[in-house]
Amino acid sequence: MVDIDKAFRPRPIENDYGFSQAVRAGDFLFISGCVSWDDDGTPTNVGDMGAQMRSIYADIGRTLKHHGLDPTDIVKETIYVTDMDKFFDGAQARADFYQGVVPPAATGVEINRLVNTDFMIEIEAIAYFNR
Repeated sequence: MVDIDKAFRPRPIENDYGFSQAVRAGDFLFISGCVSWDDDGTPTNVGDMGAQMRSIYADIGRTLKHHGLDPTDIVKETIYVTDMDKFFDGAQARADFYQGVVPPAATGVEINRLVNTDFMIEIEAIAYFNR
C-alpha cells in the first residue's frame, strides 16, 4: 500500500477529481498525466501545442522540485497527443525542458481525444530518487 503522506496534490481540482499529481512509491515518483489547465481545471493555451507543452513541463518541473528532483531524474515519459503532426510543431518545448541532460525513455501515442477536447497533449512521467 502506498503511504498517502507521499501523495502530492497542489491544486484543489485534484481532490475534486480524486487523483494525486504525484505519488512516491519507494525510490520512484509517479507523476500523473499533466495537461495545460489552470488551478480550477479550465484549459489554457487552447489551440497552441507549444504553449500547452511549456505549461505541462512547467508543472512537471514544479512537481519535481517539490520532491527535490529535477529533469535529470525522469527515467520514463509517456506522451499522449491528439495530433502527432502538431506534436512536432511544439517539440521545442520538450527539447528546452531536457536541454543539457540525457532525455528519458519515452513513448508517444496518438489518441482520439483527451478528457477535454481543448487539451491537445497530456504527459505523464516517472522519476527515480537516485540520491
